[in-house]
Amino acid sequence: YPQLFKKNWMMVNDRPGFPYYPENEADTLDRVKMHPVQKPHDTEFTKNCLVIAAFHNRKIFNNYTKAHINKVLRRVAGSGYRPEPVCMDSLVMGDIEGYLRRVVEPEKSIVIYFDSDVHCETYGYPYLAGLRMLQQGNDSAHVAIVSVGDYISGGPLGLLSKGKAITEIMKTVGYDAVGLGGNEFDHKVGETREILSQIGSPVVCANLRDVETDTLVYAPYVIRRYGRRKVAYLGVASPEEEQTKGASLMREDGVTQKYDLSFRFYERVQNAIDKARAEGAEFVIALAHLGEGTKVNRSITSHMLIANTHGLDVVLDGNSHTVIEGEWYEDKKGNEVLLAQTGRDFANIGKLLIDPDGELHTSLVKPNEVSYKESATERCVNEMQTKYLDAVDVALARTEVKLSSLNPLKTSKKEPNSICAGMLAADAVRFQAKSDIAMLNMGSMRQTLLEGSITRSNMAKLMPYENNIEVVSLTGKQLKDGLQNLAMILKDQFGNYFAYISGMQVVLGQGKDDVKEVKEVRVIDPATGKLSELDPEATYTLASLGFCFRAVLMKAFSLTEDDDIMDLNMQYSQAFIDYINGPLRGIVNAESVEAGVRTVVVEM
Repeated sequence: YPQLFKKNWMMVNDRPGFPYYPENEADTLDRVKMHPVQKPHDTEFTKNCLVIAAFHNRKIFNNYTKAHINKVLRRVAGSGYRPEPVCMDSLVMGDIEGYLRRVVEPEKSIVIYFDSDVHCETYGYPYLAGLRMLQQGNDSAHVAIVSVGDYISGGPLGLLSKGKAITEIMKTVGYDAVGLGGNEFDHKVGETREILSQIGSPVVCANLRDVETDTLVYAPYVIRRYGRRKVAYLGVASPEEEQTKGASLMREDGVTQKYDLSFRFYERVQNAIDKARAEGAEFVIALAHLGEGTKVNRSITSHMLIANTHGLDVVLDGNSHTVIEGEWYEDKKGNEVLLAQTGRDFANIGKLLIDPDGELHTSLVKPNEVSYKESATERCVNEMQTKYLDAVDVALARTEVKLSSLNPLKTSKKEPNSICAGMLAADAVRFQAKSDIAMLNMGSMRQTLLEGSITRSNMAKLMPYENNIEVVSLTGKQLKDGLQNLAMILKDQFGNYFAYISGMQVVLGQGKDDVKEVKEVRVIDPATGKLSELDPEATYTLASLGFCFRAVLMKAFSLTEDDDIMDLNMQYSQAFIDYINGPLRGIVNAESVEAGVRTVVVEM
């Protein structure tokens, strides 16, 4: 098929008297001359020449290593050849032309767009699909879209549709692969599998294991072919979800663990990498949800994944909501691995470019800077918004001030005529739980609500998670020791992580190594309603969210699943509305945070 070749070509095989090659570009296979294999061909003709190496049978081909083939061909054709060895007896005649076309046609780039920590924010999806359409329009590259996790919950649309609206949108976009984030464990594992099956794309995770059968719940990776290249997408979920989302990994009895994420973590990931390579993957890309360790001390970060494995080319990460356009880190064998993360809520769309030479580049794209929105995806987003949000906008209560999701220390400065929604929620949780103290994490409040009606849909914006209230009894000594442990775990982030506290005042002093020292703890005396010193011998009840207990409180207060942590089977969003419609008589105003006893963390 010399007519296929725009460049010079030559054919060699394992028989004496070869290679064949045309005397000039007009020659065909019918008019070739034979030359002894010993004759060097280092002329201009053999520079950048396509060499077709044909071996007599498969046994001979298999016995030749690629290095040896290259050595022989280099002697024959000179240094300019492009080796493409193939066992010709494995091809029928109809395949040969297609194979040769793939050989001589230039390799395209591969562009992989990725999202992370979307949290049900939908405005970016039409732009994401639009980027693919624009890229496909100029036919300069193969295009793919992947997600690294946190998509089916964390926002009102996910909460009100139980994730179904998000999967419908993602199905319309069309993903090559999706990984698992923490929000995918807001449901039981079985429920999540059913929800994610609606996306119509492979879900990958190399470390979610069924404890009873010692098998993986999902395929560890999927291999996609783009032109002649194979790319493996390998999923890695955070082992920390065993603590933060432990209930989703349990059997129906709520006691026995059915699934785990941490068992032989690095070993399982490495095995998946090795298998993907053995199946011919030229590039292995981790769809990870591990995050950076900048705000809290994570047990496993994306950097640790890279340092403890080898064979990954890229880690597309999430979880910590960090913006990383592209940074290089060495793996276990000293090879460089590219790391990128997009931030959260479609602040950016990630772009990974694999150029024709195999070089890797990452960049970030602002969705609102994309010139095109794909119409089918935009239409699907609008339909889901109408179906699940507009149809349920029924007033539940009313507020005369803004309900700010900011840290209470910043609320009055940055948002005048507002009160701290988190403090109000902490009061509500303490009231509904009839506990002495309530502690809520900063992440439990997501979006400031403006004055006016409090509806089901905007409540889902403020509190987008299905978190139940749980209560435990502690002695005064356990409480103070646990708070000090929290200060050690969270360091200077203590006041940010547990920004919402009701019924207690914690006085922190400067300690060593950025660890605050708990100087004093005061609690509300039920008889007087005033703050009094903590009694080390007395028993106090602490209310918080199931997520908070499993994320840090159980570790800080040295609690186990055997301790009597009582689940009230009431979501904190419902407690919030019931509190407003009860003690606050249906209206929130500037004095509402004084209706319940509220206190703040004071740093000294």
